[in-house]
Amino acid sequence: MLLKITSFFIILFTLIITSSAQATCLRNASGAIIVDADNSTRMVSSSNGSADQCSEIPDAYKIKFYKMGVCTEDPIDPDLSSCSFMLDNSAGVDHIIRMPNVGTLPTGDFDIPPGTYTHLVGLMSNRFGINHTETFSESLRGLTSRGTTCWSIADKVTAYTNETINNSLDSHDTTATDSAPDTSVLECGSASDADPGFSYEVINVFSEECSSWDGYWNTGEGRTMSNGTAEARLLKTDNTAATACTNATRMLWVVQFTNPLKVTKTSQFSLEFKLTDSVSVDLGTDGSTGYAVKMGADPVTSILTVTEPSTD
Repeated sequence: MLLKITSFFIILFTLIITSSAQATCLRNASGAIIVDADNSTRMVSSSNGSADQCSEIPDAYKIKFYKMGVCTEDPIDPDLSSCSFMLDNSAGVDHIIRMPNVGTLPTGDFDIPPGTYTHLVGLMSNRFGINHTETFSESLRGLTSRGTTCWSIADKVTAYTNETINNSLDSHDTTATDSAPDTSVLECGSASDADPGFSYEVINVFSEECSSWDGYWNTGEGRTMSNGTAEARLLKTDNTAATACTNATRMLWVVQFTNPLKVTKTSQFSLEFKLTDSVSVDLGTDGSTGYAVKMGADPVTSILTVTEPSTD
């Protein structure tokens, strides 16, 4: 059986929560993001005013799934013993989400026993891929060149906190971005120069920095949603709870349904994602030169729908 995947705009479940409110990029009449490259602290215009970043819909967003399922008890401890899975793959399955495509997640055959389920669970890598190109109102400096078009560089890796993390597990080594342009993971030039690839952001902590490490999230904006309540925990490669930025390689996210999910022998499953504001366009400046720093991973949202086939 294949799990149908859809990406679209409506507000659904929050998968990852950032520490600050999202601010959608503001654009000029030509469609370019409005920037002020020589403003030391407020160089980009957004729906929340001026700052050093704004949020947009990415061209493509990559997630590696290990498990996707439903549970009769809360599995956040982590304890997955009450869960039945639509996807269960120890090597992981990469899925690329593009707006507004409909695709399939190759789950293989699965069997969810009939019953009532209280929680949705997903186990995935905490290393999220972003492939994105943006145009700006002023020229910016990328890793080696400058221009008004900037794009993600293939296989570059950053951390949520912008700290350098030496983690050899699952290719999770990261590069700091505090000293742009030397550590920028974006390149800039003309539109014809653009050659975007997937760069990666590691969500390695739910606090502001690794020294105050917190691997469990259940508070703040986005926890309470239209049809459930979310929580998340960072895990090690062996699916036990992570204890530091250096051993966090996976993320367990859980949604407790407001109304429990009823599954029958003929139920069909659809998983949908929202990409709005799920890439953070991060910039920097030395007061005279504006730098394109990174495309950070911001919230993706998702919802699982169970339907019964038509009898017509």
